[in-house]
Amino acid sequence: MELLKPRLIGLLEIFTAAFIWGSIAIFALLSNLPSPIFVFYRVLVVSLISIVITRSSLLELLGFLRERYVLISSMMLTLNWVLFFWAVELVPVATAVFIYYTGPVFAAILAAIILKEKPSLVGSLAIVLALVGVALMLLTSGWIGGEILGVVVALGSGLAYGLLSVSSKLSSTSTQISPLSLVFLQSIVAVILLSPSHIVFEYTLSTKTILIVVIVGIIHTLIALYLWYDSLKRLEVYIVSTISYLDPVFATILAYLLLEQVPQLYNIAGGILILIGGVLVSVETLKK
Repeated sequence: MELLKPRLIGLLEIFTAAFIWGSIAIFALLSNLPSPIFVFYRVLVVSLISIVITRSSLLELLGFLRERYVLISSMMLTLNWVLFFWAVELVPVATAVFIYYTGPVFAAILAAIILKEKPSLVGSLAIVLALVGVALMLLTSGWIGGEILGVVVALGSGLAYGLLSVSSKLSSTSTQISPLSLVFLQSIVAVILLSPSHIVFEYTLSTKTILIVVIVGIIHTLIALYLWYDSLKRLEVYIVSTISYLDPVFATILAYLLLEQVPQLYNIAGGILILIGGVLVSVETLKK
């Protein structure tokens, strides 16, 4: 029983993290903020809290910003989130989230190109499945207007996710920086990059909006990341990675219950293919 308890805690942690991340698109829509503004306040909350936590080593951490891969990963994180929340504004949540999960597949392709990591047969199959999944989603998207733009933007967020994965790996291997410290630095850079967006976009900060961005910064970012990292200490990585793919499932269910967004059959079929591709990539990666 003593051996089961830590594993049970780990399972509860990763299921909770997946549910939290699955609900973030709902919070983004409820905030009524433009995508860059929403991301700005999200990373601002993370940065302020992180500064309080890491104040003793703040100057040392900021020194890592001289490393080019840290800066590149920070820019990719910013682009990744901005494009994803923009896609959520343009297409149903299920479509945006499922296409976003082409990210691990893009990461595998980019790793082969940039890191010279030769894709295996399983990796190649995952890429094909993800591409077919996106094609199925395109069948139910309007070829003009917001829907096709939303699909393209969601694909862009997946590509940015792939670039973020590769650049974050290069950051970690070249600097030995911890994952949480990297998230803090990425948030600082994102705040700086998104500051000019206040000039471009008009928005109103109501009490509800402020509460939403604080919740997203604390719960959806810091707490969810803590749960994810802590679950890795208690469970095998392949279990954590696989359960993480419940994120789009939770997002689809919540969008249906709260926003009355009913996913179409092609969206579901395409999403399943994308998820299978992502899981295959994750499992294959963990075997190496």
